[in-house]
Amino acid sequence: MNQIYTKICVVILFALLWMMPSAEAQNGIELTDFRSVTSGNWESASTWQISYDHGANWIIAHESPSYSSANIEIRNTHKVTINTDITVDQLTIKEGGVLDIPDGRTLTIFNGKDEVDLMVYGSLSNSGSVKPLGSLAFGKGGLYVHDRDGGIIPHSSWDPGSNCEINNVKSVLPSGLEQTFGNFSWKSGNSSIASIPTSITGDLEIDKNARLILSGNTNVNGLLNMSSGIIELGAYDLTVAGIKGGSANAFVMTSGTGMLKSTVDPETNITFPVGLNTYTPVTLTNHTGSSHLYSVRLLGDMYSAGLSGAPVTQSHVKRIWDINMDGSNTGNGVDLSFGWNSSEQPNNFTPALYRFQTNKWVMQSDASAKGNHSLTYKGYKGSFSLFSIAAANSFLPVIWRSFTANKKDGGVWLQWSTTSEQNIQDFVVERSKDGLSWERIAVVSATGNTSSSHQYVYLDGSVWNGTVLYRILQQDLDGREGYSAVVKLEMSGVVPTLKMFPNPVIDHSMLTYTNAPAGTSYRVMDLAGRLMQSGAVQQNSTQMRIDMPGLKTGNYILILEGYGIRNTRVFQKL
Repeated sequence: MNQIYTKICVVILFALLWMMPSAEAQNGIELTDFRSVTSGNWESASTWQISYDHGANWIIAHESPSYSSANIEIRNTHKVTINTDITVDQLTIKEGGVLDIPDGRTLTIFNGKDEVDLMVYGSLSNSGSVKPLGSLAFGKGGLYVHDRDGGIIPHSSWDPGSNCEINNVKSVLPSGLEQTFGNFSWKSGNSSIASIPTSITGDLEIDKNARLILSGNTNVNGLLNMSSGIIELGAYDLTVAGIKGGSANAFVMTSGTGMLKSTVDPETNITFPVGLNTYTPVTLTNHTGSSHLYSVRLLGDMYSAGLSGAPVTQSHVKRIWDINMDGSNTGNGVDLSFGWNSSEQPNNFTPALYRFQTNKWVMQSDASAKGNHSLTYKGYKGSFSLFSIAAANSFLPVIWRSFTANKKDGGVWLQWSTTSEQNIQDFVVERSKDGLSWERIAVVSATGNTSSSHQYVYLDGSVWNGTVLYRILQQDLDGREGYSAVVKLEMSGVVPTLKMFPNPVIDHSMLTYTNAPAGTSYRVMDLAGRLMQSGAVQQNSTQMRIDMPGLKTGNYILILEGYGIRNTRVFQKL
């Protein structure tokens, strides 16, 4: 009997000890651990299990976790959404788990006792905001999704195998791009205001027709994955470990001095998806026996002095590839494969490879494989510089003798002469403001065939203020064509003024302007370049009202333009 009584007392004693709070709990330290048991709202107790013994035993929670909880886990396959602003500490999002922050909600990361206050191996999806008062880290496979316009990408520690994905940027660039990321994906369609982080330890992916602009020299330790969209280099270099993709809808625009760089290993090839307004790639296959860093950019038309001088008049592709290589071109050299578009070559054209060397364009030995708007040169063993494609043996003496432009009678008199003409069809007079975009203003019939000098004149009676450039396009009967030198004039005049009030705009704005010539019009564009509305400017007034009730809230550009003049204002619509 006594033995039975003793056993009962021992059982009761152990039960009481198990129910007693620990010394830490008695000292006011709460040691409750939480883990998700299903998908649901953070604030709902049914989303969670709770443990009072460091995870040895779990029961259904009677409350949701807070920053004073010991450890919190969102587990595999569970998506937890916050519906109010919350503060967390010692939170881990496990692989396959998701924490969702909706629009208008804020997740604050408390700076607790742990080295990392929020650790992400799953996904953190942010349509609201994150305030990292404590430390935030993304481990291998961890994903941060920035799913909103503007906002802040939280400063974090990014594992090389982590991922940062940008969605739904429309008009405001998110801050926080100066960090060193793991894998970085930009998937905001039609974004023309974005910049790329300058340091990426993983892969860089461009998708959803994004248009991105480099803000500095950028290094990507992984692949450049061009799914759809454009990266504009400007004056900065983009260096990548490899390249995947490239098409008419996905290329790197070499719009300045910046170059696309990548290392090509022996007996491998990389297609450099470069372009200006169109996709015009070059593929390099390395047969040198060692790895080399290659740099590529695409330029515009051919000129007699490479990038300067008179435009080349012989039949050619209107593109130049600037290719450089570190080290020596040894072994079996490099295969060069060029592609271009039909609009960039003349008719009846048999292409050959040319390189600019010793101050002139020199055709390389004609051992090239020619395709439909493509050319592959096998085993190139020379030096690297400027390359282009022109008709074989086509660089003959030009027929131009002179070309001048002079201001006279309120316009510009153009005069040109030829030393001889064989099968010439006509001359097209072209005019430009900047030397990049040209318009055809007249066609002058040629003599056709003559062995003596012949003179031509044309009067341009509609000239804008400022810089005016002219050139003559010679068109042959057999489809070949070539350009004269470019002549430049400075035309004096008055540029119209433009004022806009009020700004920001509620439903309308008043424009005040001066010196607007006949035919002046206005356009309202959004920041993505889409036309919102347009109209003519009243000629007998210096003020007019523009109603804009249909515009959504945001930033826009007002453009006032006419023949030879242009003025712009940025405004906000409330």
